[in-house]
Amino acid sequence: DERPDLQGNISATFRYKNFYTTLSFRYSVGSNLYNNALYTKVENISRRSLQHNQDKRALYDRWQQPGDQKPFRAIQIVNTVSPRTDRFVQKNNYFHADAITFGYELIDNPWLEKNLRIKSLAFTAYLNDMFRWETSKTERGISYPFTRYISLGIKASF
Repeated sequence: DERPDLQGNISATFRYKNFYTTLSFRYSVGSNLYNNALYTKVENISRRSLQHNQDKRALYDRWQQPGDQKPFRAIQIVNTVSPRTDRFVQKNNYFHADAITFGYELIDNPWLEKNLRIKSLAFTAYLNDMFRWETSKTERGISYPFTRYISLGIKASF
């Protein structure tokens, strides 16, 4: 069942004197996810793909000696493809920091108004995807990777 029992956003804005911050988080609890990365890039990885794979589970979380209790089969028997089963279904609970904003704003500053004719001046830092906590070990790949974005802004009102 991919539908979560509970999901939503939490956001808040705080101001102190001329400083401000906005925090925005996203969460989901109770859904399931078919982890295709485990199926294709760990369990059924080919010997050729193993040279370029960046997922350490493909090497270390597999059968290596008879009697091993590991979640993935040995590389030596990767000549056949494992069937798609619920073994690759995982709980998908997460908590993400979607956006964090920090800023400082100068309003009604006599020096700015007199010398530069600026009524207000704001400096802002925007931080996106700063952290993720997830119960499933998913992979986005190269087309949509987990990346953090930091940008800076200056806004002037005349």
